[in-house]
Amino acid sequence: MFEPDFSAAKLDEATFVTFTHAESQLLSYLSRHPRQTLSRDQILDALTEAGSDRRDRTIDFLINRIRRKLKDNPKDPKFIATRYGGGYVWVAKPESVRQEPADDAHVFIGPMRGLDAASSDFAPGAVFAESLALAFKDVLEPDLKVALDIDAGSNRTPPPAAAIQVELSFFRDSDGLECVVTSRAGEGTHVVLAERVRLSNTRSAHAVADSQCRELASRILNESWRTKVDANTFDSPLPIAMQNASIEQFDSRKTLEEIGPKLKAMRAQHADDPHFKLIYATYLHSEYVVRGFEPGLIDPARRQSDLAEIEQLVLGALDYAQSRPHLGVMAAKLLYFVDRSYKPLALELASNAHRSNTAIAPSLAIVGQFHGFLGNTDTAVDYLKQADALSDPNSTFDRYVLIILCQVLIAAGRRDELPEYRTRIYGQHPLLRIFLEPLFTDPDHPSMRAKGAMFVMSRARTTALLSNLHFVWTRLCEDPAHQSNALRAPVSLAVRRHGRSVVPDEIIRDIPGLFI
Repeated sequence: MFEPDFSAAKLDEATFVTFTHAESQLLSYLSRHPRQTLSRDQILDALTEAGSDRRDRTIDFLINRIRRKLKDNPKDPKFIATRYGGGYVWVAKPESVRQEPADDAHVFIGPMRGLDAASSDFAPGAVFAESLALAFKDVLEPDLKVALDIDAGSNRTPPPAAAIQVELSFFRDSDGLECVVTSRAGEGTHVVLAERVRLSNTRSAHAVADSQCRELASRILNESWRTKVDANTFDSPLPIAMQNASIEQFDSRKTLEEIGPKLKAMRAQHADDPHFKLIYATYLHSEYVVRGFEPGLIDPARRQSDLAEIEQLVLGALDYAQSRPHLGVMAAKLLYFVDRSYKPLALELASNAHRSNTAIAPSLAIVGQFHGFLGNTDTAVDYLKQADALSDPNSTFDRYVLIILCQVLIAAGRRDELPEYRTRIYGQHPLLRIFLEPLFTDPDHPSMRAKGAMFVMSRARTTALLSNLHFVWTRLCEDPAHQSNALRAPVSLAVRRHGRSVVPDEIIRDIPGLFI
């Protein structure tokens, strides 16, 4: 019985053997292509560490060494057979490899339908299934597991924990063997992708399968993520829905911004999809909200480029968004962020969407923020408190609402109302104290934590932080007094630490009252 990674094998109760890295690679490669004769050149191409001199005899040497360890008679092989003039073939039974437990698998591949284990189609079908499993392991985070049900005709039920199920249905027509790949998300009720794939019966079948599967696994993962975003937008604003889907779909340490390359790859696949246009525009906006303190994001040229792209994406999806109120409020927020001449349109769009929106909590949060920007503080606070009451305690959405509420109160000069909400935010996520205390603290009597947070921040990062606060917050406030109130605490701390020259020019220009 081999270990899943072929690092060792248990031959009987008393015999346990281990394999070198090169031997493990070779065993793993052969096992992924059962009943298929693989030439020495094919094996050499696949195993980068099997031998740097790239000689056929290197493979023969490894095979002989493995056979000795396994006590595998080449005249009556149980594991590796020789095809003279052709190469080697894996003849071991599938059960010889210990399967990883499927109970906590993130991706479950199976069942395989339409194949008879004794038919000539089983080998290329098994190659494709195993290549797909390996492709998922490559694109998923290391601690997310993949389970494969390789038994033909099995009706094994996916484990409850599986976020993605992939069913393989094989059939043959005049052109050869094909497979319909059907992927479902969650509890297996929603199909996120269904596609026909033609399989190769040539000697290069493994290479074709590997190439097909890498691209297919990435698309299945991406479409599953999109499905989760779509499902969550009725309960949370789009940026929160995206982040929650990222935490469920990927490693919990990943944030939405860290999966940006995946979103960029998806954009090419969904260039004309209005919903994805809103998703991608939201991602661009979220980068500034979450990562805007990084010096690289204060480049004026980059900001203008991103604003232009957000504008283009939202306008291209506007008809779609207006017919879906839960997305209409987000489109309005993005247009308001772009600013230019879109503020009246954004306010009208938000008002219309809010009146017909059944996803009321996200709508209250976004429209409440609009009222905060406009200086309608009492209305803003009322809307945000209602959104807070409708949100799940300690959820990401709840923190989102509370942070906006604190920003509105700070801008209005009502800092005496902060303690209740600030305590709740810090209690939910203690690390936020480090990032938010310089904003929430009393500008005239800053807390030690606020001073400490600013003290460890470099001059460049301090400038970036102030610039970003102005870009995503204060420049959107209509009342100059609110702009000044919003930045008083962080600017005061920054000037004490680094001097007035640390304050970005745009803040000095746009909020002169801050320094009176």
